[in-house]
Amino acid sequence: MQDASQLIRELRENGYGVTSVKAEGADGEVGILYIIARRSMIKDILLLINKHNPLAFYTIESIKFVNKNVFHKSVPDKKRHRIRSGK
Repeated sequence: MQDASQLIRELRENGYGVTSVKAEGADGEVGILYIIARRSMIKDILLLINKHNPLAFYTIESIKFVNKNVFHKSVPDKKRHRIRSGK
């Protein structure tokens, strides 16, 4: 299993909520990250994932209902939540 601690830290530093779970896959231990984000945030999140693990397996699912406010901390100010990568 590839260590995801750097990815998790960078996601959280950029204001994204992350829940991590250890699980068992076909080839052994795997890590699963749950990130609930608005559609407009997916591009930035995928940039971070691919930066840390270009071979990561991920799915993107549409959710219809969230029972509490779990979105990015700075959602109202969309221009400020861009990834701090120096680009």
